[in-house]
Amino acid sequence: VLTRYADIEHVLRDPQQFTSSRDTEPLIKFDESLLLYEKKGWPRIQPLSLNVPKHSHFRKLVDPALTAGAVKKKKTFIVNVINELIDNWIDEGQIEFMEKFAEPLPMIVIAELLGLPRVDLPLLKVWSSAWVLPHSKGLTVEQETEAVKKHIELQHYIFDSDGTRIVSVNFNQYGKLVSKTTYRSRETGQTYIIDQDCKFMDCDQFKH
Repeated sequence: VLTRYADIEHVLRDPQQFTSSRDTEPLIKFDESLLLYEKKGWPRIQPLSLNVPKHSHFRKLVDPALTAGAVKKKKTFIVNVINELIDNWIDEGQIEFMEKFAEPLPMIVIAELLGLPRVDLPLLKVWSSAWVLPHSKGLTVEQETEAVKKHIELQHYIFDSDGTRIVSVNFNQYGKLVSKTTYRSRETGQTYIIDQDCKFMDCDQFKH
């Protein structure tokens, strides 16, 4: 276990020796599970299991929302959520802390950052639990395929039923979350980024 800052920094900066890659041990092991992704969903990407520079690409997408300044701007929202959660059980005397506070707080905040409706939090909790389950290792084929079915449900929640609309977190050069929607055509593979001020058919300038 590394505890010194210098040691941790050294490991993070040496991906050749201390790799994050799972190439030697795939996360999803059974052919039945992989076939489900192929038939009903999309390939699973594990940004946290990528080495730099690929990992850096994904980090740059979310880092602006997690800076001290960005979090400070959300302070009022976060404090209100904390107070609301506490108000729900303040008179109970004794609670299950993880269930009533530690788990819902980050989920509500992250959902807010991603623009996901709060009413869907129970579903998102089920899906997120299934998403991390394969990391526990030793799953049976039945357990893994059941988890993958939940993964695919999450994929289809993010993608519209026609498979073209993608919920996308986008930031401007100042790290501010901006309202944009990403579309991908299944037939051509072309991706479109459409901002809130133009119509889909008039936004060819946003193709990339």
